[in-house]
Amino acid sequence: MWEMAVNKKIIFGEKKIKETATLFKEKGLKKAFVAVYSADAPAFLEIKKDMDLEGIGTYVYDAVKSEPDLHVINNGCKIFLEEKCDCILAIGGGSVLDAAKARYAVHKRGTCRGVPNGRKTDS
Repeated sequence: MWEMAVNKKIIFGEKKIKETATLFKEKGLKKAFVAVYSADAPAFLEIKKDMDLEGIGTYVYDAVKSEPDLHVINNGCKIFLEEKCDCILAIGGGSVLDAAKARYAVHKRGTCRGVPNGRKTDS
C-alpha cells in the first residue's frame, strides 16, 4: 500500500500520453515546463507533437538526473519564470517526478533554503 498527498493532478497509466495536450488545452494552459530525462524520449516526442498541434508551447528541461540537487531545482524555477511557463509536466521516473514537485513547491513558496522568490527573510 502507498499513499501520496498532492494538490495537483498526477496522471499515469496506459494510453494516457494521448490525453495530455487535450487536458492542457481544456485548462487554458499556454506553455508547459517539461521535466524529462531526455529530450529524445519517445513519450516526450509524442506529447510535444500533440502540444504543437494544440498550440501549447513547451520548454524542455532535461537536466534532471538521478537524485537532483537544489541547484537543479532552483535553476528549473528560474527558467520556468524566464520562459513564462504556466504549468509543469514531468515525464519519467522518480527523480523527474520529485524534481517537478519540488520545483512547483519552490515556485509557489520560495527556494528550499528559505529565500522566498529571491528575497532574504529573517527566518
